[in-house]
Amino acid sequence: MGERFIPIEELCQHDYALMDISVFEQNWRAGEGYNNYLANPRREDGLCLMAGSETVYTLKKGGKITARQGEIVYLPQGSQYGTTFYRFDNTLPSDILINFKIFDSKGRKIVLGDTPRVIRVSDWEGYLESFQMANEAFYKGRYMPGKIKGIVYQILTELSAEMKKEGFPRRKYGIIEKGILYLEQNWTENIPISDLAAICGVSESCFRRLFGQYMGMSPVQYRNQMRISRARKLLIYDSATVDEVSRALGFEDAAYFSRLFKKKVGCSPSQYGRERGSR
Repeated sequence: MGERFIPIEELCQHDYALMDISVFEQNWRAGEGYNNYLANPRREDGLCLMAGSETVYTLKKGGKITARQGEIVYLPQGSQYGTTFYRFDNTLPSDILINFKIFDSKGRKIVLGDTPRVIRVSDWEGYLESFQMANEAFYKGRYMPGKIKGIVYQILTELSAEMKKEGFPRRKYGIIEKGILYLEQNWTENIPISDLAAICGVSESCFRRLFGQYMGMSPVQYRNQMRISRARKLLIYDSATVDEVSRALGFEDAAYFSRLFKKKVGCSPSQYGRERGSR
């Protein structure tokens, strides 16, 4: 099938599938090391959240990187490294590791990078909660792969979107940055695109054109993407009905929400909640 390179920053704009997900909550002693990956390359991609430890990665090809509490490390398939752990918060696990394989819509393996990479996030406690939910879902008495996939999709989408925003190309698209930020902070409101353009001091057509070039979709599509992403979480972990979820997300028509959800996710909201949630 071949491979396709997509930087993590761009992943939120692409359709992709996750396979072979496994989750490990790990506890290490201070100064303890793990060197299996020096001799044997990783077989899958991984995201490792530093919860209660600081970790030094010694790369086989040379160099070291340090990941501190609250940071996430992307560990690509095929990478080789050794690790040394320095624990300093015994109220949390040392780290939580999510392994996965990722493919595009044509079945090609997606390559997100070729070397371990430390990612600093703005809300690490929010990511910690998501990683813990993935771990809980993985080790529940009744294994539910769909539920785990939903959580990991959410983690990857949020991480990609945050990294993309940090790399905002200000020279060309900076003029619409305020509008994008306003949309991201008020995505439950049905804000007219003309109002977003006015915030930026540009015409609606200019805003739509630049937004489409930067995000790869229209403002309305982007808003709906954020809403559907949040809907997945609510349907899994909240006891609200489909109508209540629809209203909470800013949809005035629950039937439209259900049609859009099925188009994006492949099943109805009620089916998604039954199969992956507690209802």
